[in-house]
Amino acid sequence: MTSIREDHLEFDFDASWDYVEKWDDSPACRDGIQKVGGIDALDIVAFSESRRECLLLEIKDYRDQNEAGAAPQRRRRGRERQESASAPTANQVSAQLTEMVGQKAAGTVAGLVGAARMRDETFAHALAGALSTHRSDGITVHVVLWVEGKPTSQGSSPRSKVNLSALTNALKRKVAWLTNHPVHVLSTASPPDVVPGLKVTDRRP
Repeated sequence: MTSIREDHLEFDFDASWDYVEKWDDSPACRDGIQKVGGIDALDIVAFSESRRECLLLEIKDYRDQNEAGAAPQRRRRGRERQESASAPTANQVSAQLTEMVGQKAAGTVAGLVGAARMRDETFAHALAGALSTHRSDGITVHVVLWVEGKPTSQGSSPRSKVNLSALTNALKRKVAWLTNHPVHVLSTASPPDVVPGLKVTDRRP
């Protein structure tokens, strides 16, 4: 089993995942693609040889931010109209989030290819090789956005409540260049078997 901790969340990958890497923290990423200005990377990459499956995973936990942005009710009453007017709409929040994930996915694929060419990293060779095969070869690529809390910078403003179905569809369009398989927007409230061999535990006190 491989365990990766990201803030309050613990991601446990069972033995069916042959390669699991905290990609954006890895030397291959930091000393490689992240040397190029303006390019960022997804949090976790993984590959299962037995299932012929790649996983590209981005994690966003907004819960602390939600709580910090939610003022006490007695202070909010006089500012509700002003806050509602200034808060981003759900469409704007979805667009910003999916744009970020789409750009990170592109940077991640480029970074893995570069790492496979220039470094002796077995996980990079495995993932870059799998990602570069034609879709008819049967290797699936799953892009997952893991979201806890409300994806907004404006507390619990009703204008910023993102529809998860709309968010999923927007994300699918952003990564259509890479995969024709379903993308997922998940959380700890999601069914446990959406991503085989992955268990996520919330360690937030």
